[in-house]
Amino acid sequence: MSSREIADRFDIRANTVANQRASIIRKAGVKNTVELIRLALKK
Repeated sequence: MSSREIADRFDIRANTVANQRASIIRKAGVKNTVELIRLALKK
């Protein structure tokens, strides 16, 4: 889902979604959302 779709679903701002996604990516040690998804599917 896009940041906008997630934000609308949870009634939060799209920037909040983007910031949280960036934080998760950084903590997971991956470079982007695609790598994050691959990591999640692998685990």
